[in-house]
Amino acid sequence: MHFQLMEIIFSTYTSYCELTLIHNWFPGEWVNEWNVTNGSQKDYQDFGRAQLEVYNAASFGWSYWTLKNDRQHWDFEWNIRNHYLQLGNSPKTQIFNTIVLLGLVCTWLYHML
Repeated sequence: MHFQLMEIIFSTYTSYCELTLIHNWFPGEWVNEWNVTNGSQKDYQDFGRAQLEVYNAASFGWSYWTLKNDRQHWDFEWNIRNHYLQLGNSPKTQIFNTIVLLGLVCTWLYHML
């Protein structure tokens, strides 16, 4: 299932991924949601993991669409808190994730002022 999801992401976003990987661009504004009915937590975890594997290859990192949203799978914080997105446990990954989360919070605060 995981490999199939990665293929779907690559085939759906081929030109986007090519820009990302070849031209040192970064993927922004993605969410852990796709057109599926009654997807299980494992389905969303697999989909999120596949997206992260694709987007982590980008040389400038990535950004999630929104920190908070009324749609659960668009809400980055909800996805992390409920283990739908699993960002990893290595010290390097934890530091990176903290920086990303801090950046999202700063961006949100900036737009609120």
